[in-house]
Amino acid sequence: CLPNEMIQKLVKSAIEMPRNQHINEEEQSMLHLRRFVQNHAASANRNLCDVSANDSSKLSTPLAVGTLSPQQVFHCVKQQQDKLEESRHENDTCITSPADLNWLISHMEMRDFFIFDSFRRGAS
Repeated sequence: CLPNEMIQKLVKSAIEMPRNQHINEEEQSMLHLRRFVQNHAASANRNLCDVSANDSSKLSTPLAVGTLSPQQVFHCVKQQQDKLEESRHENDTCITSPADLNWLISHMEMRDFFIFDSFRRGAS
């Protein structure tokens, strides 16, 4: 069980998130995912315990509330990897490697593992 103070901070930050009134939460989550994968995922410093700037995908909330699925993350990453691969063939100066995005898929696998392991172990 989470402490009340932590729950209140999470709710407050969710309320303060910028929202576009003309699109629904699922579309907003997908837009955020695409922007992160296209612009920041390959260069994110994942060694930091910091979620500011663009070193974190900030996908925990959309994944937890169901406005985004791990499958959508997987497909978005794969699409970007395909684009990077195409640009590598067209232009050898492409700096970003498709492999630089693999960590995001790996994190989805870890997330699923720990969720299912928690269900397997139960409340004990």
